[in-house]
Amino acid sequence: MNRKLQLLFAFIMATSTYGQDLKVEDLGFGFKTYKEGQAFTTIAYDSINKRVWGGTNQEGVFYMQSEDGAPNGDFSSFSASASGGPDISNLRIQSMSGDGNGNIWVGHAGISTNETQGGMELINSAMSVSHYYADTDARGYANQGLAFNQNDGLATRDVRSVTTDKNNTVWAAQRYHQLFLTSPYVYIVTPGTISYRFSNASLFESVSTWKDYQEGNQAPELPYPAFTYNPDASQTAQTRNLQAISSDDTGVWVGAWSYAIHDNPDVRMENRILHYNFNGSFANESFTFDQMNFPVGGIINGLCANNEKGIWVTTSFSGKGFSVYNGMEWTYMNPSGNASQIIPSGTRFNDNATWKNEYGNVFLGTNKGLLIYDGRGPVNEQSSYTFYSKTDQIANSPFAIVDEDMASNNITGGVSQQNGIQWIATDNGIMRSQLGFIKFDDNVGVCPNLWRDLASNFSVDASLKQCTNSQDLSSNETVIEVENKINEGLASGDKTYHRYQITTKISGGESKYGTVENIFHILKEQARFQAIIPYDLPVEVLGDDFLREVDDSHVKIFEDLSNSQTEHISSVQELMNERQDVFGDYDILDNDWKTAAGFLIDINEFHWLKLQTVNYYNSQVEVNETKSLHENTTYKLYNNPSASEARAIFMDYYDSFLKSIKDDELCDSGLGLESALYDPVIMHIDDTNYTITNYTKEGHYFHPGKITRTVLRDQETGEVYVRTIGEGLHFCKGELGEFSGKLNTIMGVVLFKNLDIRLRKAFETLSE
Repeated sequence: MNRKLQLLFAFIMATSTYGQDLKVEDLGFGFKTYKEGQAFTTIAYDSINKRVWGGTNQEGVFYMQSEDGAPNGDFSSFSASASGGPDISNLRIQSMSGDGNGNIWVGHAGISTNETQGGMELINSAMSVSHYYADTDARGYANQGLAFNQNDGLATRDVRSVTTDKNNTVWAAQRYHQLFLTSPYVYIVTPGTISYRFSNASLFESVSTWKDYQEGNQAPELPYPAFTYNPDASQTAQTRNLQAISSDDTGVWVGAWSYAIHDNPDVRMENRILHYNFNGSFANESFTFDQMNFPVGGIINGLCANNEKGIWVTTSFSGKGFSVYNGMEWTYMNPSGNASQIIPSGTRFNDNATWKNEYGNVFLGTNKGLLIYDGRGPVNEQSSYTFYSKTDQIANSPFAIVDEDMASNNITGGVSQQNGIQWIATDNGIMRSQLGFIKFDDNVGVCPNLWRDLASNFSVDASLKQCTNSQDLSSNETVIEVENKINEGLASGDKTYHRYQITTKISGGESKYGTVENIFHILKEQARFQAIIPYDLPVEVLGDDFLREVDDSHVKIFEDLSNSQTEHISSVQELMNERQDVFGDYDILDNDWKTAAGFLIDINEFHWLKLQTVNYYNSQVEVNETKSLHENTTYKLYNNPSASEARAIFMDYYDSFLKSIKDDELCDSGLGLESALYDPVIMHIDDTNYTITNYTKEGHYFHPGKITRTVLRDQETGEVYVRTIGEGLHFCKGELGEFSGKLNTIMGVVLFKNLDIRLRKAFETLSE
């Protein structure tokens, strides 16, 4: 290759700046810790007043006011207490939940191990506090001269788990509390159950209390337990504990422990989960430990109901995994078997440390890190999960990420804010992170799990199949037009049809930020890594003589050569020089470039070319007002100077000749170029398949056409790739259209490989 040309483009690339730097903070990656050193037991978010609340075990309540979803300072101590109620700073807080009315519901076990003053606190929008007491309602109180006493309707003084449903009804799962006197001997167990309070009600309603039993209204699914009043030495008091609760669009699910029943102590209710309707009635659906395929031992301590995605259930025993329901069957995810790469040995799932977000992600907190379901893949496959930890917990797992910026491995709770932001409670502060931020689209069509199918059969070659028109495209005329014309061209054997593919490794799996979600997020938030810029184009203009000699085998060689490159490709000539056995000593610059472009440049005077390229890039940044991608917004992609000169010549030729003869069989007389400087496109974002498609608009040189870019992960190595497929026709037929198809294929593999190399290098230098 001409050495001066090499120096020219190297100089351009070295001296120009086009914003390759990426910052973790700007992208929302990683973990930021607040209130470091403070152990938290639970966390909640008030979406109305934009406040984050954290609870502790007798060490106070803390809150942070946010602005537009962003943190505003650090957490402050909250000291208000209910009139006549317990000191909120001294409560054994176990669960918190925000409703849609600006309230935070605080479930606790009071101020002592005897559950003194246990129950619920309500923090309203004005940040005043109300206390909700449990009723006096258990077998044995009447024997002590204590009649039923209704307070606020809660069943016990030990509220273990709180959730609010879509109707703003607050639900509480409760364990038992007890009364124990030695002289005279009195032992009374108030069994745990579920209680709920409708949004417009003043009191809670509880299921299957002693009063219900006496009136013949006990719930068959939660019968009253045995030996709750002064059991003798041969009897063990049964407590009926409920410790986990979760709601979704189908109702409310609650986890209950095993116990013997009052009417027949030889009959035991099994460990199980129960489904309730929003009105408090039983939905006649339940699953036992055995049905959930759990091994023997343990109790239900965590539950996440996630609509059609499934149900996740955890237990308290260390070394056990979790069970998940996909709507048809339960799968036990075993740390020693089918989940060995996502659950470290000896892991304990923490109490009520499960939550979900609006995008379908599920988060499971453990004593060794945070496990996240991606919201897309099969719920019973390891590849659908990622395990985050501060220190390495699972050696050589492609599904584990170590991030030393995490506050702790011990995740005690979490809540999702908008835009995928997670607030995570730990034993060493509260973390904020943008995890699980890719929205799930339920209307994707025929291949919603395409990205996973591709990744599981991953090979860096053309064998990867493309999902054909899987998105909901009915809302955009340009998209429909391009798709229809490409399909018609394929069906009719249009000779201008062309297709190419580039696949580039972006992350080797060693980076804590190197996930499919994060790379896709970069493409969405940083348009310069989805859309080409002038620096990506090779410096040559390929003329008719060259393109006339190029056949399909040559096109495939250019694709293979581009795929093999790891550094910026300055020119097509560079690639040809690597295959002199095919191309010989052909010199594009001497044979083609000057005459094809119709103008001469003295390579010794390259200052003009450098300045123009910089100007073209600056124009692209200025004209396209936003740096992030937006659905159906027109983006103008600028060419480099040599390509722009060639486009100007084409425009003159097209205007003076093609339009004058109005030969629609040769070219579509209604089309042409909008500008010699740029090509207009719109972008369609398919979050579900981690895919963004650039569709050419009328006025683009390669209309109708599309560029489909998909982020993939190799399931064995954890490496993340971007695969680009270019496909289209040309609005001119005959030799001109065929030449344009070849031109787009050769240029396309070079410029999108260059774009990917920019992306890879920016990711490698990702700065804190």
